[in-house]
Parts: sequence; C-alpha cells; structure tokens
Amino acid sequence: MEDKTILLISDTHNDLKSFRILSDRFKGKKFLASIHLGDVVDFSNLSILRDISNEFYLVKGNNDILDLSTSKILRDLDISFSTSPFEIFIENFGYIILMHEPFFLKDYLQKEHPRYIFYGHTHKKDLKFENGKTVVNPGSLSYFLSKEKTYALIDEKGVRFEKV
Repeated sequence: MEDKTILLISDTHNDLKSFRILSDRFKGKKFLASIHLGDVVDFSNLSILRDISNEFYLVKGNNDILDLSTSKILRDLDISFSTSPFEIFIENFGYIILMHEPFFLKDYLQKEHPRYIFYGHTHKKDLKFENGKTVVNPGSLSYFLSKEKTYALIDEKGVRFEKV
C-alpha cells in the first residue's frame, strides 16, 4: 500500500531504539518520502528506516560528517543528501526547503516558493503558517537536549506530531 504521507524526523543522535520503534510501528507501510533534517551521526543507522519509504532525503546536521565514506553509505541506501538548505520537489507537496539550522528561514518565507519549509536543530516541535507556507520542525527523535521524542507526519490533511 503506497501512502501519500511524508515522515519527518530530525536530531536522532544515534538513538537506535527510536529507529527500531519507528521501523516496527510502520512495518508494511510505504511512506511517499522520509526526510531526516540532520544530526544522524552514524548514517548506517538509516538502513533501519530505509524500507518504509519510497524516497529518502537527508540534510547534513552540525553533528554529521559528510565525507567519502558516509557519502558511499548514503548512495548505497539510495538516500538523496546535501548540505543546508536543500530544495526538493515532491508530487502533491510541491517545493520543499530542507535545512538543519533555521538560519535561512526568514529568507525562504519571502520567496514565491516553497510551500513547505522543514528544519531541525532546536529539538523543539514547531508548526507555523506564514506567507502561504507551512513551517515544521518535528522536534528530536532522541532525548539529547529534549524531554520528549517526537516526529511529524505530513499529508493532505495537514501536519501531526507523534511521540515515540
């Protein structure tokens, strides 16, 4: 069953338990896309989530190292990756800007597109609507600097946050 939902996660900081919980929770499901907004730390851990999504995108976080070795891991997992900000297009969602730190948030809020801006880094859930754009921070999928483990699901109904 193909879903038209985006799984949005950030700041996992090697929390393997959370990766496994999500993998089990969504076993048999295929998200339209999964997006990780940085601070994975060990990119090989993404293999735990790779099979629950058709497309997978990653933006480098301040605790991530993108070198030849990690780039090979991401290519082998068929994960599209870049430094921040990273612009993608997903059918039914349009243009989406991915960033780890929200440094360019104000700039993208003034542009004609995108429809969505996703960012991480702060470890705090955030949802706001400004200038025709939906801005989302899914929070953190680890307890590193956070009191709760959260992620976001985005579909045609909107944005909802869930706890691990």
